[in-house]
Order: sequence, then C-alpha cells, then structure tokens
Amino acid sequence: MQPVIPALLLSAAAAFSPKDAAAPLFAAQQAALAKIQAALPLDAKTYPADLGLDTFTTSNGGAGAMQSWEAPGPANIAWVSDLRIEGPTTVASLTVWCAPLKDVPHLCVRTTATDAGVDVLMDFRPRAAVGYETMLEDGSYPEPDSREAFMNKGNRADLDKRYYDGVRDLCASVGGDAAPAGSLADLKKQAASPVAVDARLPADDASVAKAAALYEPAVDAFLGWCADDQHELKPGMQVTSTYARDTKVRANNYGILADYYGELFGKDEGANIAAGDAGPLDEAYVGGAS
Repeated sequence: MQPVIPALLLSAAAAFSPKDAAAPLFAAQQAALAKIQAALPLDAKTYPADLGLDTFTTSNGGAGAMQSWEAPGPANIAWVSDLRIEGPTTVASLTVWCAPLKDVPHLCVRTTATDAGVDVLMDFRPRAAVGYETMLEDGSYPEPDSREAFMNKGNRADLDKRYYDGVRDLCASVGGDAAPAGSLADLKKQAASPVAVDARLPADDASVAKAAALYEPAVDAFLGWCADDQHELKPGMQVTSTYARDTKVRANNYGILADYYGELFGKDEGANIAAGDAGPLDEAYVGGAS
C-alpha cells in the first residue's frame, strides 16, 4: 500500500522557488550570448569589475555576476551587458546597445523571478523618435495632424517593415498580465518599441520555461538585422541625430534601471547594479570605444 502523503506536503514540495529559475534562464542566456560572441568581435570591458559587480552578493542573499563587452567600429556595438543574479530574486538580463552607424534597434531581454511572479521584459528599442509613445490602447495611432505627424507615420511603416513585423508574433507569444508599471512608466514608454513586452507571468516553472525560450529567437532576429547592410546610416545628419537620441535614451535607461533594481535590492545597491548594466554614460560611442 502506498503511503498517504498529506496535501499540504504535496503543495510544499511543488512550491515555486525563484532560485530554481536560475539554471534554465542562465542556460538560455548563455546560449544567446554565445551566438552574439560568435557573430560579433566583442572586446571584454572591466567596467563591472571596477564597480565590484564582476561577482557580488545582493542584500537579500543572492549571488550575482556581470560581464560587459563592446565592439567598436563597423560592428556597431556600443555596449553588451550580461547580468545574472541567483537567489530569492533571480535576474537574467541580456542587453545590447548599438552604436549609431546603423539604425538596428537596441536589444533588451530580461527575466526576473520572485515569489510574486515571473516578470518578462523584452524589447527592440527604436533608434528614432517617431511617435511610438502616442500609440492608443488598440495599437493604432491618432490621425496625423501635422507635417511631423505624417513623417512619423511613414517612418513607423518603414521600421515595421524592416524590423518589427518580423518579431511581432514572438513578442505577442509572451502573454501574461502587465507587469507593475513602477514610478517611471512615462519614461519607459518613451523608449519602448511598438512590440515591447513588459509582462508578469505566474510564479511557476512553466513561466520560467516560456521566458527562457525567448532569448535565442530574440538574438537571432537582432543578429540578422546586424548582418544586413540595408540598415546602415549615411554619415552626417543621420548618424548625428541617431547618436543624440541614443545618448538621451541610454541616460534615461540608467534612471529606469536604478528605479527597477532599487525596488528589488534597495536604493544604493540598485543604483550600482544599474550603473554596471547601463554602461558608462559619459563617453562618446560613435563607432568608437566606450
């Protein structure tokens, strides 16, 4: 006769642990990172180590590690950040910031597992201000009422054709509920693409598996764009205007990350993690070193 196991014990045995999410998420992130390293001539940077983030312990007992690279010149990569934290709050974050020699979107894929849920952020951030922040709840945009609005409409159609239509289904597959907006919702909206994912999934292994399955196809799409010469920008005004927007968006990104990681690990610790993840903000990266 099989022993009778109380339902309470069964429930406890099946309980979700954010720490257990680390292995599948880190494996997926490593596979995606390996593809980037194979395709692009990345140079390792010591910036995370300078901030004490090459390996670190979080205030809630998590074990963290961060690596960063760049690929100056024609490779068009200003900053790559690989952040992994295993513990009561598990984070797997892969970010690639492009230099302004091409208008290929920046890549952001991050999963945060806590007892509250599995939060997924995935975006291919646009390199031009074309009014994405004006998108209505049904996915449409207000009718253009100015020359600038008409130009934005045309530019959005071009970016959809070259980039976003190809990843729309991937992003839509995440589902879930909207993740908590946080205090900088408007700032995040200004940087987001029309396919941005910022979702909360249930706190379970199935959600972790769904999140882990996003890293490689996101990187595959990104690397495909990087290899396509049609996305190169003309020297002069196109590069200059893209650089100006990148500088603003990247600085804003630090603020968004400081707010986000501050909520998870405390203000001071969060600000330091954000600094490492965002990369140096005070040096030009127009195809050059950071």
